[in-house]
Amino acid sequence: HRFEALAATQPVTDRATPSLPDYYQKFPAPDQVPVVLKSVHEAAGKAGFDLTMADYREMPLAGTSLGHYDVSLQVRATYPQLRRWLAGIMNEWPTITLTECTIKRDNVLTPSMEAQLRLSFYHRSR
Repeated sequence: HRFEALAATQPVTDRATPSLPDYYQKFPAPDQVPVVLKSVHEAAGKAGFDLTMADYREMPLAGTSLGHYDVSLQVRATYPQLRRWLAGIMNEWPTITLTECTIKRDNVLTPSMEAQLRLSFYHRSR
């Protein structure tokens, strides 16, 4: 109800609509790409596990001013570690999305598991 009350107080014509260039400015600049990818690795270490395999592929997004990295990762971690790490990197870098996640555990008594993850990371293109 609070949202409806607030929306009713502002005429539709007074709401600013962001321009496309303003929208693109919210994405990390090309020179920030190594910083973002490094922080993903460092966050795993802080969460208590290492990324056992990482593969990065850069792909342009046709018709946009954005670039895209397809990031494939293999990790061995506990479920709480994995969730904390994913939440942390996705909060720090909102242009990272979880595209695919496959989790395998040897048995129910084993606390750690192996996860195959695919992330997408969007940034401004050069």
